[in-house]
Amino acid sequence: MLTPLPTAVPRLLDVVLDCRRYPDGDMAYAASLLDSLDASELAQLRRTTTLSHVARAPAFRCVSCNGPLLVRTDSVRSCRELGGRRARFYHARNSRAVGCLFNTEEGMTPDAINARQFEGRQEGVRHEALKKGLVDALYRDVEVISVAAEQPVIADRRFRRPDVLAMLASGDRIAFEVQLASPQMATIVGRAQFYADARVALLWVMDKTQLDASLPLQGFQDVYWPQGGAVFAIDDEALAESKCAGALRLHQVTVTQIDNRLEWSSELVGLDAVRTFLGLDVPDRHPSIAVDPLARVMLDALARGDSRAAGAAFTLLVQSCGADLSWHDAQQDGFDRIVPVLVTLLTGRKAAPSGYANDAAAAILNSALEAPSLRDWSRVVAVVGNSTVEAAGRMARRSTWSKVSRNLRVIGRAPQRADALEQRWRPVLRRLFPQLPD
Repeated sequence: MLTPLPTAVPRLLDVVLDCRRYPDGDMAYAASLLDSLDASELAQLRRTTTLSHVARAPAFRCVSCNGPLLVRTDSVRSCRELGGRRARFYHARNSRAVGCLFNTEEGMTPDAINARQFEGRQEGVRHEALKKGLVDALYRDVEVISVAAEQPVIADRRFRRPDVLAMLASGDRIAFEVQLASPQMATIVGRAQFYADARVALLWVMDKTQLDASLPLQGFQDVYWPQGGAVFAIDDEALAESKCAGALRLHQVTVTQIDNRLEWSSELVGLDAVRTFLGLDVPDRHPSIAVDPLARVMLDALARGDSRAAGAAFTLLVQSCGADLSWHDAQQDGFDRIVPVLVTLLTGRKAAPSGYANDAAAAILNSALEAPSLRDWSRVVAVVGNSTVEAAGRMARRSTWSKVSRNLRVIGRAPQRADALEQRWRPVLRRLFPQLPD
């Protein structure tokens, strides 16, 4: 077990503005925000602050220059600590830090850090061997119809070359990233954003022989804790089992924090477990609703009533759409409430906490249509309702259609807010409901 240091790491920024509830922020001590966090909570906070910064709605700002702040950690080895006592706030690169009394900005970009980390080498011998073995294992699997290494994936005039790209018989695509060096947070967020935008599932794969050394590294913690403490790994045993079975076999690793130490266990699993992990086996998947991991995280959080988790996913989702919107905007406009209603309209099932039964679609729709704060979304409801035969049937019920018609007449007399909502949220709605017309 690690023995914690008697004090937290030195922090130049010991007081910050916490802007998670209010844009202007509340003053808070860094120690009160960070010291009590366990390893999982620390990784979640690091990701949330990064996503918020990318979305130009920083979660934390400097009390002196008002510039955006991110969360950095000292190593577990040097601090003998897994949780937030080894974390500190620092100025985001290219922020207002220049000239700030508390400037903590570091000059290296994520790309420069990666270049130094890999010393100019894109891949090592071990990485190449594991990647080749993964291609061979997927090639033998009857559920895989195509597989290639370094095949470009293109999305919105950008492209990436995942280590391995596989197309399943279901039509789903999975990008396998074999990661042997601890990744930067910018890399993690960037890949998640890109593949979500490209409608490709992303699976991080570690080297099982190096787990004891790799799992404590913050970059890997930033991968597996937001995934519920789960990650996949590959080694010679998995490759041998894949060859014997004629199908993909990977180690599914589960990590837990016990006091101040990490423990992990693993089991060999096949492609079915990978599909389940990525949400590709969801039985009620609907063709009109996005099912990539990022969209699922947001929709699942809304279904649970977890506003914080929904907001964290939302910040990355809107960035992938090129939209300049915040979670505060979503709550002000009622976007966070209308999206579950649209899901209910398409699926016939409850998609947010309420007193209604799971299959009480008509009651849920009617309640939303009666709400004055959601009335200006009625044109969107009508468009979604006409996008499938099943949704049209639900909307055509007399009690529902009478409310839709009434709201449309009201909007026709004063369309300004409805027009603004539709223009503002069209990219995000198209992202969540890909079959909507342009």
